[in-house]
Amino acid sequence: MTTVKFFNNIGRLMLTPLQKILGSEVWREQAYHVFNYLLTYCTVNYDSSEDVKDLLDELILLIGYFCILNNDNQDLLSKGTCPTIQKLSGVPFHYFTDKRLKDVLFPTLFCAVYKNKRNLDILYKDINKDYLVKYLQNHIQLFPMDMNSGDESYQKNSNSPSEAGGKIDEKPHLDKKI
Repeated sequence: MTTVKFFNNIGRLMLTPLQKILGSEVWREQAYHVFNYLLTYCTVNYDSSEDVKDLLDELILLIGYFCILNNDNQDLLSKGTCPTIQKLSGVPFHYFTDKRLKDVLFPTLFCAVYKNKRNLDILYKDINKDYLVKYLQNHIQLFPMDMNSGDESYQKNSNSPSEAGGKIDEKPHLDKKI
């Protein structure tokens, strides 16, 4: 758990170096196997202790940091017969019903599928897109921002994939595929 928290702290402070290190040729395969093993372990043993629950929260956050706006790292999540993106959609049901847990999982899912059709197709096999769109619509209403103002204060105050914002190259079209 300490190691995952350590990487998350690096991600908060220095996202690009974290992504380069974990996505490097040397660490890429290890990151893939650690993500998949821990996702499986935490999902199977979720109710065994609070430590397992906390580890799963931290792991989901780390996966979000790993793949946010990084196509190469996103692609790693769709590798294998049971891809990481599919395992993310198979986390305990609480992550789809509890507001706090949705705020952990959903931003990571969006980081994983943003401009990545393959990951999006895998995700849509397990999660209804209307559910994802509704989550986005609710959060857009909670945190309105003028997309044309050039206000970067939102980006400067971002601390996690769930808060990652900043300039967006186009306005979202919620009625279309993400």
